[in-house]
Amino acid sequence: HVRHTCPRVQGRHRRCAAQLRDYSTAEAVTTYVVLDAETYWSTEYSLSRLSHEEYIRHPDFLEHGWGVLPIDGKARWLNRAQFAKFAREYNWSDTAIICHNTRFDGAILGWVHGIRPKFWIDTMGMYRALHRDLKSFSLAKLAHFAEHDDFALGRFSGEHRERRAHRGWVGVVA
Repeated sequence: HVRHTCPRVQGRHRRCAAQLRDYSTAEAVTTYVVLDAETYWSTEYSLSRLSHEEYIRHPDFLEHGWGVLPIDGKARWLNRAQFAKFAREYNWSDTAIICHNTRFDGAILGWVHGIRPKFWIDTMGMYRALHRDLKSFSLAKLAHFAEHDDFALGRFSGEHRERRAHRGWVGVVA
């Protein structure tokens, strides 16, 4: 346990601890929404050359639109103006937002749209935790990987179970 003497840091930790307590109850999140931003990029202006913040705050930053999937609803595409209206009118206070690379999409949601959901869920982070040996975690590569992954498909051979158990992964259902 690290003790911080700075009141600003101490306050942040108290707020985080209070939020974690809130998330431990079933009532904390009542709605889930999957979001995916599509933005302009070029060979000179891309996330491979700029940090997330530099990219999003750059004058060339442009949102084309968002893929939106409420868990209990139908997937749809919203252009920039439609999404801005949706973001203003939606109640984010009891919502968990699911993104692939929440560092990027979440930064856009927070910095550009002022969205502060109850909870963030990052599928890229989850895949990184489960498959540290992969070189790329792009959504396209992970979709291909999952298509051929016995673990993702629910096919477990004895050898596959042993490899998972050796890595310390528990809870694999045979």
